[in-house]
This record gives sequence, C-alpha cells and structure tokens, in this order.
Amino acid sequence: MNNSKIYLNLLSPSVNINKYKKLILNGERFLNNKENVNCSIIAPIKIGDDFTVNQAIWKHSKEALIVFTSSRIIVGQKTLLSTHFQEVLPQEILEYRVDILGAERYIVISTELATMAIWVPIQYVNDINFALDLLKNVVSEPSKYSINNRKIQNTYTSSGYFEFPETDPHGHHILKIYDLNVTGVMREFNNIRSQEIIAQLSIGDEIILEADPNNEYDSYAVKVETPNHIQIGWLPRGENLQIDISERLRSGETVYARVKKIYPLSKYPGNNGLVIDVARYSKRV
Repeated sequence: MNNSKIYLNLLSPSVNINKYKKLILNGERFLNNKENVNCSIIAPIKIGDDFTVNQAIWKHSKEALIVFTSSRIIVGQKTLLSTHFQEVLPQEILEYRVDILGAERYIVISTELATMAIWVPIQYVNDINFALDLLKNVVSEPSKYSINNRKIQNTYTSSGYFEFPETDPHGHHILKIYDLNVTGVMREFNNIRSQEIIAQLSIGDEIILEADPNNEYDSYAVKVETPNHIQIGWLPRGENLQIDISERLRSGETVYARVKKIYPLSKYPGNNGLVIDVARYSKRV
C-alpha cells in the first residue's frame, strides 16, 4: 500500500484507508506502468448525459475514488472500478469549471459523452484544478483495461430517415414490415460498446443486417450493424423471421432495416434498448 501511486497522492488523508484499501489497489491495476498520478481523491460523484450541479440529488451518490493521471481520469466505486470509467473517459475534456452550491464546491467536467460532477472539499479545489489544467486538450492513452483511444462522436453519422423502397434490387415487392427487438445491446463488439453507438442513433436511421453463418452458437445468427459496419447487436435468436432473413442474406438478397424505437432499459438504468423495422419483400413473381 505504501508503494501505491494512488495512495501517495491521495488528497483525502482523513478518510478511513482500510475501508478503501481494496478500491485503491484495484485502481492501481488500471494504471499503465509509466503513468503518473497527479492527485487522487475519495469523494461523492455524479455522472450524467446532461447534468448541472443544481439538479444534483447528492443523497443518492456514492463515494468514489477519482484518480487524475497525466493523461486521463479514472473513476472507481465500491471494490470494483465503475463502468462509468469506460463511458466517460478516456475522452477529450471539453470543459471544466468550479460550481458553488451553498457552501459546497463542485468540480464539473464535460467530455464528448457526459458530464461528471465531483464534490470537492474546498481545500483541495486548487489541487484538482491544477490536475485538470494538465489534462486539458489531452486524449488519454488506453490501458489494457480501457476501450480504444478514439473520439466516440466520429464513429457514426446519421444520414436521415431511411425510406424502404417499393421494390428491392432483385425485383421483389415489399410485403410487410416487422419490428424486432435487438439483442446484445449491452455487449461490446470490436472494442466498441453498443451503448455508445445506440446513443447516437435517431429514429429512421438505416440499419445493416449481415448473416453470420460461422457463429458458434447459432448458424442462423444475423448481425445488426450501422451503415459503416459497426455491430450493435443481433436479431433475436430462434424466431422464424430470423431464419428467413438469414437465408435471404446468404443467398445474396438485400434485407432493409431501420431504427424504429430507442427506449430506456429498466434493468440497466442509463442504458437503452433498440427496436428496428425490418422490411420483408415477396418472392419475384
């Protein structure tokens, strides 16, 4: 513990170190070997997509370990590093400021995807401001635990509402439109979390379906992708429609799809489910 870079730079000397020992040691595992820790603090934290301090309900926030390194911010809660770490950083910090609410001070940090507010004892505001100055305009280097270093906002661009054509390239006429709930939306494909892409989708955006006959679990599996082939999930397994679509795709036919609905997942607060429309075309007459 005495060799921990996080512990040696901790701004919260009055906290019960034994209570947070495991959390600090887990945080060390997220550090690259040559990564410097500018400061760390244990304090309440709130993270949201659109957040201001005045809207905070701090009684529901949990104390977290926040580590400011030379290239990124690491956030951890309880005995495991929070999944918010991958959702919020590594990304470029667009803005940060100190907000005052009553007698309290809050550091508010805005990135491309979210805003993070940290309750900070007033005596540590300058230390954290200095750490953020060093991070300004820096995009972090990924560790072996983090997602690829990339700007999420550039991974997908909407092309507007996609209208299904009356006939497909093979001369088949549109017969019916089905809606299907996409599965696997909480997964990560090729180091990109589906939720990061779904958050950028709009109703009517075109969706690409791709057969995956070599799938080890289901030979009729169908990938759900954006037009630039970023996978965000699968068609639901075991339905007759899935088998029909898979067979059509493997025979070279075009199957059109688009976003119908994006809805909050009750089991996973802060994450979204996805429903797509799939156009089924008749056989050539």
